[in-house]
Amino acid sequence: METLELQQHFFNYLKNRLPPHVSLADELAELLEIGYDSVYRRIRGEKHLSLSELKVICAHYKLSLDHALQIQTDAIIFNSRALVQDTKDIEEYLKEVLTQMKFFLSFKERKMYYICKDFALFQFYYNQELAAFKSFYWMRDTMGDERLKDLKFSHKKFPFPNVLALGQEIAKAYMKIDSVEIFNPETISSTLGQIEFYREAEMFASEEDMLNTCKGLEEMINHLQAMAERGVKFFPGESELVKNGSFELFANDVLLGTNTILVMLEGKATTFIPHAALSYMATRDPRFGNFTLNHFNTLMNRSSLISKVGEKERRRFFNNMRKKIERLRSNHM
Repeated sequence: METLELQQHFFNYLKNRLPPHVSLADELAELLEIGYDSVYRRIRGEKHLSLSELKVICAHYKLSLDHALQIQTDAIIFNSRALVQDTKDIEEYLKEVLTQMKFFLSFKERKMYYICKDFALFQFYYNQELAAFKSFYWMRDTMGDERLKDLKFSHKKFPFPNVLALGQEIAKAYMKIDSVEIFNPETISSTLGQIEFYREAEMFASEEDMLNTCKGLEEMINHLQAMAERGVKFFPGESELVKNGSFELFANDVLLGTNTILVMLEGKATTFIPHAALSYMATRDPRFGNFTLNHFNTLMNRSSLISKVGEKERRRFFNNMRKKIERLRSNHM
């Protein structure tokens, strides 16, 4: 393939990665600081793209040239959001997640596949008491926020309203995306373990804080069950007339592995694999996306559908989670 043909192929690849309403010419004119005529000459293959311009474009859009030019290798290119040790990092992290969710919403066709070893971050923010506890835990015990080092958790004194507001914005964006999710009886275990640890380490400011956290977790479970029953997402207290995404839920009693998210946007896959707590790696490699989707379908075929249908299995599944919460509460009495 000639150089200018490769260049046209590169721009076609880039255009297909952008939301349908975004103009490639507008983007490149601003990014490269050149006029529209110069942009179109490059897109049409009438003028060579310089190596420095290619570097700027690839860095801005996080592109891998071997994928863009269809150079087949065994390498899979991931982007990683490293966990920066900064006291304000939780807000920056949530802002990044919100930006990502809004990007998903810019596509008309969007669907999320989620293997849930733990509940999704979006789901913790359905309930303010649970959201405050999880945010406090992430900030203090995952990120080492020095402001919380010597504090006990208190719902009344959680001093970061921006964190809760961002979390709710993310949850509301998640509501608008169709999703297929696979839960396991152990999906609740991580959060239960965190609550139990805080109780045993006397890190709740009061017994009421511990009980309210358990109540918040139970209310989240109740809401997930209600969404599964209807097969559609909705925010607590939200009118059923609001147009939201579908919620297809499967239960798998032997699911192992880690949280994995696959997002399909206009038929193109992006795979997210969390690592080191709140950090994650992401790739748009189509081979890895196909592998992940095939793995998801294999698990789905070995799971029980508990949304809209399977009432008996759905009740059994969520009742078992509620029993675990009750045991944690009873051990405290």
